[in-house]
Amino acid sequence: MAPVPKAPVTRVFHISPEWCGQERVTQAFRLNGYRALCDDSGAVARDIVFSQATGRAALTRWPRICLFTGLYAASPAWQPPLEAWRRFAWLDRTFPRAAFILTTRDPEGWILDRLTRDGGALARCHARHLDVAPDALPDIWQADWHAHQAAVQAHFGDDPRLIRVDIDRETPADLCRRMAALMPLKPCLRGGRGCLKPTRPRACCPCWRPRRNRRPRCR
Repeated sequence: MAPVPKAPVTRVFHISPEWCGQERVTQAFRLNGYRALCDDSGAVARDIVFSQATGRAALTRWPRICLFTGLYAASPAWQPPLEAWRRFAWLDRTFPRAAFILTTRDPEGWILDRLTRDGGALARCHARHLDVAPDALPDIWQADWHAHQAAVQAHFGDDPRLIRVDIDRETPADLCRRMAALMPLKPCLRGGRGCLKPTRPRACCPCWRPRRNRRPRCR
């Protein structure tokens, strides 16, 4: 077993794409008193990409935020989509006291969410900038999904700063328990109710994701 890092964790990055439980990750941190930003505006993704390209200090606009999730931008449609969750290696070098959360799920369900989100706007954006027909996206995204999982594994290995959670089989309470080795995070909601309740994992799983065709919002 890899040793637990001695230096305290100062920031946490959710390095999964959209529709992978970002709302409940944010909720778990906020209910434990941490400042968490689930960005649906694309500002954080743009900041990360621009900072990496220019060498400028990253995320200075949010000095008090602990958790960053929603690291993507797909609007306006005429701009290429930004997927800053892929920049985990740079984030690791830039923030050596950071922890990382990788939430996974069935790739086919994730692809379906991507295809149908906002009436297909996200799919049209990707198809336009990849210069492919929309029906080519499932195969491309399937390959991208597995490539990202492999890249994360190759970079972090058994580093305890990487927390993995399968949102189809586990609950936000499992995330809290695994994060507890790095920072205090209790698996409970107010009054002990709701999707963070650890005693009903199967009933809790749908709470990782918002309703289909609903824009992922966390503020």
